[in-house]
Amino acid sequence: MTEWTLRSCCAEFLGMSPTRYVLLRRLSRARVALRDTVPGGANLVELVRGFGFAELGRFEAAYLAAFGEPPLTTLQRAPERGSSTRKIRYFCIAASEPRSLGFKSGRA
Repeated sequence: MTEWTLRSCCAEFLGMSPTRYVLLRRLSRARVALRDTVPGGANLVELVRGFGFAELGRFEAAYLAAFGEPPLTTLQRAPERGSSTRKIRYFCIAASEPRSLGFKSGRA
C-alpha cells in the first residue's frame, strides 16, 4: 500500500490522517490505563512513557485537548469497576466537540 493510498483511506473512512489516528489511539489507551489505575499506585511518567510519549508536557497538552481534563485528574479518580461498555468504547473518545479531535462533521 502506498502512502497516498493510506492517507486517502484514512481521510475517507476515519476523517483524519493516519498520524492523527495513531495519536488518538495512543491517547485513548493511556486514558484507559489512567482510569483503571488505583490512585497513588502508579507513576504517571512511567505509565505515559509506556505508551510511547517521551515528553510529559506534550502528552498533557494533547490529553487535555482530547479529553478536556489533565491526565492527573483522570489518574486521581477511583478506578471504574465492572463497566460493560469499556471494551466496546475502547477508541471512542468522549468530547463535546468531535471536530476538535479531527473528525469530519457528520461522522462519529
